[in-house]
Parts: sequence; structure tokens; C-alpha cells
Amino acid sequence: MLNKENFIQIGTLVKPHGIAGEIQIRMLPEMAEREVTITWLYVMIDGGLVPFKVIAARSKGNSLLLELDSVNSEDAAQKYRGCSVFINPDELLPEEEKDNFTLSRFIGYKVTDKTHGLLGFIKSIHDIQQNPLMEIEYQGKEILIPFQDEFIINFRKNKCEMDIETPPGLIDIFLE
Repeated sequence: MLNKENFIQIGTLVKPHGIAGEIQIRMLPEMAEREVTITWLYVMIDGGLVPFKVIAARSKGNSLLLELDSVNSEDAAQKYRGCSVFINPDELLPEEEKDNFTLSRFIGYKVTDKTHGLLGFIKSIHDIQQNPLMEIEYQGKEILIPFQDEFIINFRKNKCEMDIETPPGLIDIFLE
């Protein structure tokens, strides 16, 4: 079974588009302006992620219109209405953006804390002046961790991974 924490949510399937099975994704606000190349889409169905091969994708405002390999009718697309959709974080950043240094480039990074172990993937960066925060879903709860040099032990750009050491009790605040 695919673990949701290994993927990043990009939006929700909202409705069929046309009669040939094309389906519309409403992108999350933090994803709406990002360019992504999606080869596989992971749809949350009955508590588990189900992979779908993406045949074609095109933008429409803050939405994406997708053709999926096994969805070839309006009725088939209708079954997935309201389902959350995820992608592999490796597909999040286009090549030309990987070398630009902005905080948003860390969205999708896999984060491991020295004490708590694997936390998950950075879902978004709250760019608060002089105190940016990483938003990560951990144990079913959203946690916010300051994006500060003193917390970052190491990051591996080629693997989109980051090791951190948070102050004692910081993560526990969100788990109570």
C-alpha cells in the first residue's frame, strides 16, 4: 500500500470535463502557480492511494485538466469527484526551477527530524517576514516548523531531502 506521507497533495478532483473522461483538478492555492509535469497521479480512494498514469494534462486557470489511463468516460470520471490527489514530490519542480534559490523550491522535500524520525514532506512554506514556516503533515496533523538555519542539519538537493533538529517539545505541541 502506498503511504500518503511519501507524496504531496496538489489538489482535489472536482468534476468531469467533457464526455471522454477528462477530469478537472482544483489546485491547492500553494500549487496553483507552480508548473508540474505529472506522469503519475495518486488518488485517495477509501483511505488508500491509487496510482493513475497521466496520458495528457493542460492548465485551465487555477485548475488542471487531465486524461488518465483508465478513465475514459464521464461516468468513470464522476466516480472520483471530491477525491484528494497527490503526486510524487520528484515531479514537483521543473528542471529550470531546481537551481533557483527560493523558499518555495523546498516544497516537496522529505523532512527527517533527529528525534522524531521521518516527519513527511513539506506541503507549503508560509513566507512570514523573517520567520518562514515549513508546513508538514505528520501523524495526520499539520505541524509548522520554523525554516531556520539553526534547525537544519543537512539537506540533499539531488534527493530533495532535509534533516532537521527541532527544539525539544516543538513538534509535540502540534500532536496534543
